[in-house]
Amino acid sequence: VEVVRDGHLHTIAFERGPVVDELAQKKKQSGHGTTVRFWPDGEIFDTLTFRWLLTAAGEVGDRAGLTTYAGTVTGTLAPARRGDQVARAAAMLHALEPELVEAAHRSAFAHLAARQRRRALLVVLTDLGTAAAMDALVHALPVLTTRHEVVVGSLADPTVAAMADRSPGDALAAHGSAGAADVLERRDRNAQLLATRGAHVVTGGPGDLAERLVDRYLDLKSRGRL
Repeated sequence: VEVVRDGHLHTIAFERGPVVDELAQKKKQSGHGTTVRFWPDGEIFDTLTFRWLLTAAGEVGDRAGLTTYAGTVTGTLAPARRGDQVARAAAMLHALEPELVEAAHRSAFAHLAARQRRRALLVVLTDLGTAAAMDALVHALPVLTTRHEVVVGSLADPTVAAMADRSPGDALAAHGSAGAADVLERRDRNAQLLATRGAHVVTGGPGDLAERLVDRYLDLKSRGRL
């Protein structure tokens, strides 16, 4: 994290939560603002969804691609049966930079719908926890669900579930447990809402989300839904 304020550049770094480089004042710099750079953890993201899904699609003879978006569509990898498709998708994801903007689900889905005329499985990876983002996603879903099968995949943090189940030993722990329980309840409500709008919702932790999504893909394919 880099923060420019009070005429200086300040930096701090985190890894899996804890601070690894303490807050430090660096060079003099005018202006103000904050930059956050994120590097995927290889132990988690190497096995995450895009790699498993693209590999599974190739093994059964399907084409697979990738679209990334934030405030606008930032990248498109056309569906294909290529031996290097997984590597090309990985390169796209590793080049992404975070943006503090509201995800433009509707325009991104319209972009996809215009390019994918044939019925397909579209997997949307997003968070289920925030109400504002969920409203935009729910209203945009019909752009896709009228023609395609849509799966919404969301990564669940196992530490949140552990906090919700923990017996509170003091006031601080009680607040943490209540907050974690609220997050889980909100995720469940949002998952149910998406299901009523025609989406298949798949959640899981870092170790099993990808496998669950591949299982849902193969199940839909075996039932002739694709």
